[in-house]
Amino acid sequence: MAMVPPLKAALFVPGLNFTLPVMMHGKVLKGINGYDAKALSGLVWSFATVNREAQELFDVAGPIITRGAGGLTTREISNAAWAYARMRRPNPELMDALAGEALAKASWFHPVEVRDFVQSLAKMRRP
Repeated sequence: MAMVPPLKAALFVPGLNFTLPVMMHGKVLKGINGYDAKALSGLVWSFATVNREAQELFDVAGPIITRGAGGLTTREISNAAWAYARMRRPNPELMDALAGEALAKASWFHPVEVRDFVQSLAKMRRP
């Protein structure tokens, strides 16, 4: 019986001008550490939007997004928080970093972003 290579798909990531190859079974290809917080916030949001479990992605992306939280827009802050809450991937350090940035940028948030962010914090039980 012939071996069948793993299926691959291209997933559009908001903010990037190319598609990122992703393994269909949820394992991200090598090189994820080369992406910044902005790109990874879009990637985790994309996976959560289609309800695609990718534990490895969320585990690797969390610290990178945490370190780069200061460079995120209000939409990216809201999207990253929503994605981790949606996929039930607790990450207290990430949520604390996102909450700190949300406070610093509070006047820039759109009402929908505020709603999404607050709901994400509530779902993750972070005050």
